[in-house]
Amino acid sequence: VIEQLMRGYFLGERVLRHAMVKVAAAVEPQETSEAQKSAEPEN
Repeated sequence: VIEQLMRGYFLGERVLRHAMVKVAAAVEPQETSEAQKSAEPEN
């Protein structure tokens, strides 16, 4: 969750309005050519 755009509300244990939020997708790390070379065994 990056940001809360609109606050959510409860009345007792009942949800009156859910919060509206902004979310971001997870970024997968990219392997560099250097990291790939170090993972390969050298002869």
